[in-house]
Amino acid sequence: VYASDVPSEADKLTVEFNQYDSFLRAIEDKIHALRIAGKHDAARRLDQQFVVIKNQFNQLKNKFRQFQKPSDFEPKYAKMRQILLDVEQNFYTLEIRSDDPDVVHNQLEHCLKLYKTLSDIKSDVEYVIRIGRSIVEKGQVDEASDLTRQIDQLKASYNNLGSRVSTARNQLDSVERHLRKFRKEYSHIHEWFVKADHEIRKIENKPVSKNNREEVDWIRTTRNDIKKLEANFEILSNLERSIQKDTERPLPGLHERISELKRQVDQLDRRLKDRSDIVEDRMRTGVQRSTSSHSEPSRRYHNLLYIPRESGYDSSSGISASSTATLTPIEYIIYPIGLRKGQVRKLEDDYQRFTRIYKGIIIRLEKLDSLLSDAERVLDLTRISTVQEELRSVRTQLDEILNLGQELVSKSETYSKLVGPDIENITRNFEELQRRIRVIQVGICCAAN
Repeated sequence: VYASDVPSEADKLTVEFNQYDSFLRAIEDKIHALRIAGKHDAARRLDQQFVVIKNQFNQLKNKFRQFQKPSDFEPKYAKMRQILLDVEQNFYTLEIRSDDPDVVHNQLEHCLKLYKTLSDIKSDVEYVIRIGRSIVEKGQVDEASDLTRQIDQLKASYNNLGSRVSTARNQLDSVERHLRKFRKEYSHIHEWFVKADHEIRKIENKPVSKNNREEVDWIRTTRNDIKKLEANFEILSNLERSIQKDTERPLPGLHERISELKRQVDQLDRRLKDRSDIVEDRMRTGVQRSTSSHSEPSRRYHNLLYIPRESGYDSSSGISASSTATLTPIEYIIYPIGLRKGQVRKLEDDYQRFTRIYKGIIIRLEKLDSLLSDAERVLDLTRISTVQEELRSVRTQLDEILNLGQELVSKSETYSKLVGPDIENITRNFEELQRRIRVIQVGICCAAN
């Protein structure tokens, strides 16, 4: 019970303590008068009694001062201290570890909640500090130095957390904005690449003809677009540096994505150049048809097979003739229908099967990526383990498509160009999911410890 709980009783006690103060001062005056009058024995006896009474009164007075201490001080102090401790313990959630702007946005929202918490308790913290100082000044506590230290710590903790939360808020806001710009710029380049890659695949699957000026023009325009993309890649690199500066730590995923996209675009440029060389040479030289005998009856033909310059193959005789005239830059042998037909059909069937499996795996990996992102936001270890198990089941399909792709690559240059990028892409996506799962699991374990 404190004075504020029973104000009327407290007022009465205050009056009584004032009266006893006056009474004790009167006794002191009496002792002083006896000494002046030379009655030292009487003064000594009275002084001995006075000391005992005064000590008892001071003890009561000290208890009364504590009784006058505001009743809400200690519970408010304890509450403020606990709130600040909770804010401190939640600070680890504001560490930027993901390059996903949505994840960073969730962190920013959590940071704003912490900021609001500190803002809401500001007046209460100031009240506790003010009352605490007053209690010390009025001597309403036994250990004044301890209370002073506690009040100083509370004030320092509040100011420190306020500064850190403000810094984290600015940091998260800046990183989120830069990551969204990064995503937009990256998507722009990637979408362009996907369309261009789709077009060049269709072109690569078509036979080369003499009149293909439109194709050459498209390739030239596309290669010019690739040169223009250098500015976009520079923007991505600048954004990566800005994000790294804000986070004061690198986010490896950003650099890896830039490097991989740059590699894909460079590879596309090489494919465009190769195709352009083939088409332009074809337009200059035309197709030289080879037959085994002029007297053979007319046949239908298919399956143009490219023979490079200086291969030593004589298209007219079908034999090696290094001493004969130099071959033209592009040479084609036309096989009659039926020749190697089984091999051609098998390659086509294998490629169709490769495409079906590839699409199925890509869909599964995209779903797992989405599930993993959701689990990462809430740090749900059970859901992450589920994703990990599902990823293991994808491994069987992945092994199948890798074996199939290797078979196609070893048998045909055309199919090698078609399936090579797909193999790299699907392997990279699979390994990236594995890496993310490991990183998340390690992060959760560290947080738990």
